[in-house]
Amino acid sequence: MLIKYSTKLIALFMLLVSTMSIQAQNTDPLDALFNSGPQFLEVEDAFQFSYQQKGNTVELSWLIADDYYLYRDKFQFSIENATLGEIEQPEGTQIDDEFFGITNVYFFEANIDVAVADIQPGATLSVRYQGCAKAGLCYTPVVKKLELEIPANKDDMVSAINTPIANENASSQFKLADAL
Repeated sequence: MLIKYSTKLIALFMLLVSTMSIQAQNTDPLDALFNSGPQFLEVEDAFQFSYQQKGNTVELSWLIADDYYLYRDKFQFSIENATLGEIEQPEGTQIDDEFFGITNVYFFEANIDVAVADIQPGATLSVRYQGCAKAGLCYTPVVKKLELEIPANKDDMVSAINTPIANENASSQFKLADAL
């Protein structure tokens, strides 16, 4: 009888120990310390980019997530196999940014029109931009390479282009420009 109770007691003890170890694995006391900060969006989700070419104008658009913003002065443009024309860019909202001081930014959305001319086969427009989260994360600059269409005529033929052909964190042209 003593053996019967000791076997049950050992089984109960083992069950209790295994339950405690499973609970211990699910309650990491440091988890709250290291995961209590803000959760940041991926750059593509924070700044949803699209574009559309209408003849010799490329309309660039960003939907900007709440509590995120794009820097107005961090936009840079370069072009290959075409000529870059006038860039129409709104003023934005002035803020005192912890990283760059007094600067203009875009909240919620940004829309920029870029005039292009003399578009040749293989023409691409490279667009560089940078943004931050209000909670304190600044993303590295993003570069989108956009393939341009040769307009059939000059009467605003619409060529809808919504997907960039390349997404790079930097290009050699922009690195060279930064170095200067």
